[in-house]
Amino acid sequence: MDYQNQYGYGQQAPQQPVNNQGTALGWDDEVEEKTYTLLPEGEYPFRVEGFDREQCNGTEKMPPCNAANVHIVINYNGEEVRIDKKLFLLSTNGQLFAFFKAIGAQTLPDGRIKMDWTKVPGAEGRVVINRRKYNGNEYNNIKSFVDPAKVQPQNGWQGGRF
Repeated sequence: MDYQNQYGYGQQAPQQPVNNQGTALGWDDEVEEKTYTLLPEGEYPFRVEGFDREQCNGTEKMPPCNAANVHIVINYNGEEVRIDKKLFLLSTNGQLFAFFKAIGAQTLPDGRIKMDWTKVPGAEGRVVINRRKYNGNEYNNIKSFVDPAKVQPQNGWQGGRF
């Protein structure tokens, strides 16, 4: 992209975040330190802040498909920890079923769940977090979504609210 021609020297780019990727800064803007909270491994209540619809081009192991980049928020010691989880819309993706089950979607008589994306923002459930290593750094990773029927009350969590 040619920023010189689009914004001109000395002009600021529009300050609009795009898909949680941050905002463009001007040359003289201030920046702040970004901190990252690494959660202890375990089970946590979560809330879905929102999601982005994306398209995956496919790989050797996966055909092209739609994907939802789901923005999960976990309240940890009063701090909101955000974790993104990409859910590929494939019939073989068990985490897609587990996600909808975790947020309380009803299972149909044939054992399937109808994905209702309008109910995803603001939905709550429980998730198991572990750590993932990438390029020498550790990150929070969503290992699995928890079926509400199998939740053991703990840490003050009362059936879907945190």
